Amino acid sequence: MRTAACRICGSHERNRFDQCFPCKRLANAKHRAKTRKDAVARTKRWQMEHPEQRKQQAALYRSRHLDQVKASVRKATAAWRKKHPDKVKADNAKWYADHPQAIRVKNSKRYGRTKGTLSKDVIQKLWTLQQGKCIVCRRALSETGYHLDHILALSTGGLNEDYNVQLLCPGCNLQKHATHPIEFMQSRGFLL
Repeated sequence: MRTAACRICGSHERNRFDQCFPCKRLANAKHRAKTRKDAVARTKRWQMEHPEQRKQQAALYRSRHLDQVKASVRKATAAWRKKHPDKVKADNAKWYADHPQAIRVKNSKRYGRTKGTLSKDVIQKLWTLQQGKCIVCRRALSETGYHLDHILALSTGGLNEDYNVQLLCPGCNLQKHATHPIEFMQSRGFLL
């Protein structure tokens, strides 16, 4: 049995109430657009009146859609960081300025994750032991800055432990690189 065409759009599609599908979809969309503000206000009001239920619903949703939530957060964070590069740069600079030892220890741990661990206060201990001077050239580290150097380089089998690190000025550390400590000190004229 053929149905009559819609007088508005000419479609023959009908729902179970004998209404034109395309026209009904369009009417529903218009109604949702018209009442959207009211619906949002009702939802916000309910959320304010039922905070515990809202927390439970949110936790349940996050647990069921963990990958989607993580992806959404990563996407939103990346978009915010892209939109506010000056704030990101300022925040990073402030954090790096406030935590210089943490950065050095973290960078050192990065190279030796499976080869031992450094204590958090290793830099303060070394500074005291070395009296604030470079082990090789004896210059004041407060003037030159310092690098946390592995005495026996990780690439040559050294461990990322407190006893295998020292503070060197940047120049000495960059010259030493991954050289064996005895060879390096001999090249500097310290050992025969």
